[in-house]
Amino acid sequence: MFIGRRRDRLGERIVDGLNEVGAQLVLHGDTGAGKTSLVLHVGGSAVARVECHRSKTFQDLLRDAFGAMGSVQELRVTQHDRTEVGASGGGELGLGFVAKFKGTVSASDSKETVRELDIVEQPLIDALIATMQAAGKRILLLDNFDHVVDANVGHAVAELMVAMSDKARSSGNLKIVVAGIAESAGELLNLSEAASRRTVSVGVSPMLDEEIRELVVRGMGLLQLVIGPTQVERIVSISSGYPYVAHLICLHAARVANSIPRTVVDRDAVDRALSHALDDFQLDFDVRYQRAVESSGVS
Repeated sequence: MFIGRRRDRLGERIVDGLNEVGAQLVLHGDTGAGKTSLVLHVGGSAVARVECHRSKTFQDLLRDAFGAMGSVQELRVTQHDRTEVGASGGGELGLGFVAKFKGTVSASDSKETVRELDIVEQPLIDALIATMQAAGKRILLLDNFDHVVDANVGHAVAELMVAMSDKARSSGNLKIVVAGIAESAGELLNLSEAASRRTVSVGVSPMLDEEIRELVVRGMGLLQLVIGPTQVERIVSISSGYPYVAHLICLHAARVANSIPRTVVDRDAVDRALSHALDDFQLDFDVRYQRAVESSGVS
């Protein structure tokens, strides 16, 4: 179902950024443009995905990151004085956290390969790298990072990206990818000069009409449904280049056709699908509006 992104060489730019030694990635763009799908398509099972929320602290994100790579029996993440961390060999990274991890991880390429991992207290970046390597994860994806409103969390993540870059050659070029709704990388994540030098920024633009059209026709074909060119063009026009919108409309249209049942997605099916999709959009809008109000402090 994946449709190549020919505009701005998006897929190639992401692959190039992941292959560049030491580079970390920031993906920004509108909601529904396909940021998450691009990373998951490129990285496959080597991606450990963490969902960001407004209420999460940096330690919460770390617990989710370790949890995304296995079954956590024990995880302790503490913040130490930088000079104290430096004495243990991690201070040169500028990240004042140490971690202790105990759990079971499964390699991405084989569900039968299970390893017990017991890391004594050490600099956070070293514990994270060891866990990613044991789990066969090459990419840590911090998704929907626009939900993060605490500047301290953003600052800590930026430092973590710098630390990962400094360990690139010894770690096997592991990556941290930050993705979220924003017009620029700077709007999404306040990067220091050091972090900026180590970061590749990729703006994810809407898809071309021809790509949305291919997505609709191919998807309906896989479901053994027939959709005429007029209804295809309606969906393409309404989607305005956003694959999320096209997927949502097609999902509801296929459900309508299946409930009748029939193998043709006609105008009536698309009309009813649009009504269902609008309900979903309204719910999503209400949630995002409430988040915006909470983060701005406006009552």
